[in-house]
Formats: sequence, C-alpha cells, structure tokens
Amino acid sequence: MLERAGELKLPAETKRLLVRLSPATIDRLLRTHRYRRPRCRAKPRTKLWQAIPIRSEASGDGARPGFLEMDLVAHCGESTAGELLHTLNAVDLATG
Repeated sequence: MLERAGELKLPAETKRLLVRLSPATIDRLLRTHRYRRPRCRAKPRTKLWQAIPIRSEASGDGARPGFLEMDLVAHCGESTAGELLHTLNAVDLATG
C-alpha cells in the first residue's frame, strides 16, 4: 500500500522477501517494537491484604460512618520512571 501511494520505494529483492514472510515471523521480528500493555504493579490477595479485616455493607456488621475502604492507583502508563500521577480512592462503607 505504501508503494502504491508513492511513499515507499523498495528494491525488487527486498519486496520479494517481505512478501514471503509469514505472519508469525513478522510478529516475532516486531515484538520489541510493539506497544505492550502496562503490567499492574498491585499484587491483590497478598498475605498482608488477607490479614486486614474488611467490613462491607453486605457483611451485616453494622459499620458506623468512618470505616473506609481505600485504594491507591498509579497512573503510570508503561513505566514508573519519571513523573506520574497517583489517585487515592476512599469510600465510607456505611454511607457509600
């Protein structure tokens, strides 16, 4: 398509080799250049997390206002290097 649009000029041998590439080979060759989804840094269900008692409206424990469920989210994209934004979400379990 780039050749037809006049944006790219390839030697005949290069074009012949490119046409013969399988999709799997193309994926393997481009692996280092593709966008990768960022991996979540949070590790849910850790031993520490399991040791913290969680109260919820569904548990029927009659939680009074002031009991919060909190979650810290890092908005870092692909890397945690450099500047990034954190969001702290807090919900009062009794009042929502």
